[in-house]
Amino acid sequence: MRRQMPSAALWAPSALSQISPPTDEVTYAEPRVRSSASQDWMLPDAAAKEWSTPSPRSPLLQEITGARTREWISPPPVRRFPVGTLLTILLLLAGVSALGYYVFGQNVIEWPSPPPHIPVDTTPPIIQSVSVSSITEASAVTTWVTDEPSTSQVMVCHPDGTCTWTQPDETPVTNHSVTLSNLEPDTTYHLTLISKDESGNEATSDRELTTLGQADTTPPLISEVNISNITETSATITWETDEDATSQVEYGITDAYGSTTSWDEELTTGHSVTLSELEPDTTYHFRLKSIDASGNEAMSETGQIFETLPPVPVSPEVGSRAPNFTLYNLDGEEITLANLQGKIVMVNFWFASCAPCQQEMPYIQAVSDNWSDEELAILAINRIDSAGTIRSFMDSKGYTFPVLLDSVGAVHAYYDVSKWPTTFFIDAEGIIREVEVGRFHSQEEIGSILESL
Repeated sequence: MRRQMPSAALWAPSALSQISPPTDEVTYAEPRVRSSASQDWMLPDAAAKEWSTPSPRSPLLQEITGARTREWISPPPVRRFPVGTLLTILLLLAGVSALGYYVFGQNVIEWPSPPPHIPVDTTPPIIQSVSVSSITEASAVTTWVTDEPSTSQVMVCHPDGTCTWTQPDETPVTNHSVTLSNLEPDTTYHLTLISKDESGNEATSDRELTTLGQADTTPPLISEVNISNITETSATITWETDEDATSQVEYGITDAYGSTTSWDEELTTGHSVTLSELEPDTTYHFRLKSIDASGNEAMSETGQIFETLPPVPVSPEVGSRAPNFTLYNLDGEEITLANLQGKIVMVNFWFASCAPCQQEMPYIQAVSDNWSDEELAILAINRIDSAGTIRSFMDSKGYTFPVLLDSVGAVHAYYDVSKWPTTFFIDAEGIIREVEVGRFHSQEEIGSILESL
């Protein structure tokens, strides 16, 4: 609802003088001043009278607003600032001013300059010259070099995936050395070398390490001892071991031995040593030695013996030792029968114009082709033909077995040869085991004799 403004006549001076205080009962708030004794706010009489009289303009305002004011609001009390507090503040301000003059006026304050700019190190060390040494079945030493002082640590990873770390060495160095321990034998580990510089930059390098196998402290086991090829001056001893090992024999005519063969350093499980220059018809004591790769030595039991054969007469007869000889072959090389001991020797006496000799030669060649030179030596001895004639004959027939030249007939005389062809079969000990006078009729005939030896 729009409020009507009072007419202009009301604002005239004559009208204002006619305005009287409101007749309704009105409650007036009484202003108070603070009493120094009771600390209450009170007003002096004059003030009370002044404030108790309503403003002569109140009815006009009442008419304008359309509402009657029932209560007069008193003005805020007037508070006086304490003099003691004011003096205290002034003294404090004076003290601060004096202090400022002394500090800023009498003395020059030098503020510290900012520190110089230091670049941040973000480059890790460079790991190089890595080495793993002193490797055993349970430990190793790893070393490396860095281009700046840094810490030292190694991560050790087992093939099963588990990893452990060495205690970090926090001393910054450029030459690093870390000992690894509590490793397993015969195991390949993955190593990660770790170095961290003073700025916390970390570098790593990877390596592999394989520990040694478990230390072998068990000597070889000697078994299957056998003595063979006994002659009047030699014998061969063989034995087996359960692991690869060397070979040596101690021997002598008493159980104190006194003689020793040279070490055969080849590691093997099958051993063979030949004793030579023995006395005929003599009992020998012997003991075997074998050392494995770890240095464990095994010795055979004592009390083992063998006896050499009695002296064998030298003659062209069966059972006798074949007379030794030295002849030249077609290439001018010396061939000595005694040097062929240890293999079967077939000595054939022949000449080129001998028809039976020519008939059996194909069989001899076939035997030569089927037997190795390590097992069989064939010596065809000719006393009649010249070297040129023999070479031409051998080349024309394609024969390759050796031919020896007995130009003066000395070997024919040793073997008492008067018929051709004549063939002697000598065993590995140099004993004549068979003599065949006349030609062979087949390769199998020759082979059966050789097999019997």
